[in-house]
Amino acid sequence: MGIFFASRRSRKRLLIDWLLILLLLAGVTLIFKINADDSGIGGKAFVVDGDTIKLDDRIIRLSGIDAPEREQECTRANRAYFCGKSATRHLRKIINGKRLFCKGWQYDIYNRMLAECYLAFATPKQQSVNARMVRDGWALSYGGYSSEERSAKKLARGLWSGQFDIPSNWRQTRGKLNGVDVDIVQTIRNWIRNIIN
Repeated sequence: MGIFFASRRSRKRLLIDWLLILLLLAGVTLIFKINADDSGIGGKAFVVDGDTIKLDDRIIRLSGIDAPEREQECTRANRAYFCGKSATRHLRKIINGKRLFCKGWQYDIYNRMLAECYLAFATPKQQSVNARMVRDGWALSYGGYSSEERSAKKLARGLWSGQFDIPSNWRQTRGKLNGVDVDIVQTIRNWIRNIIN
């Protein structure tokens, strides 16, 4: 007996079976998509600034931290220094040609992937680059690294060895160049850098 000659009840059952198969396939596809997005990316990274790297042609913003901007000045022992450049140098020192693995799924307004990045083959305590930047005092906790920040502050590491403006406050009060927001200027710089690279 063919499908067309089946009873009304068997056609209804066949339709339900096909719908269940389609739902199952859609669910499996969704699971694979979530796992693919969650798998992250890895490789050697290029440091852009104290909380941003470039990995596999993707610009990645280290999530949960905020490092000073390159142009930002801080003071230590009554002497001014570019703490943003110091933070960038420190991130380079941490990465130093090592392989990274970054995991993230959200993007910021500048289309940078927000990610937690890990050093490959590192001890568990030193593995998170994000946590290490805060623990070493060259970035502030922006959610999730408050114990590392307390430790850096207590031991006067990095920025905590002197005086500094919180990076987000600095961007708001001093983050203008000839009346243009530094973030816009930085976006244009990153766009040009992406074209060149």
